[in-house]
Amino acid sequence: MSRASLLRPAARALLLPLLLLAAGCGRPAAGFKMPPVPVEVAEVRTQAIVDHFHAVGTTEARENVKIVTEINAVARELPFAEGQTVAAGG
Repeated sequence: MSRASLLRPAARALLLPLLLLAAGCGRPAAGFKMPPVPVEVAEVRTQAIVDHFHAVGTTEARENVKIVTEINAVARELPFAEGQTVAAGG
């Protein structure tokens, strides 16, 4: 017997189950029906979205001024309020 004639029955034995499996794939069995797929439904509405952000930290001013007197005295009043913007030389 030749080598080719020995391989043919072995190849058929391997190929036959694969062909039967492939023939069954893709086709549902007779009488089988896929069940319905469950879905969720919601009404769409326009609404405002408020975004909140909570954090813990410290802030620091970009600029600050230290006020001192040129003589040994007490400053009782300043011509501006704390946090007020003042012009240069004012």
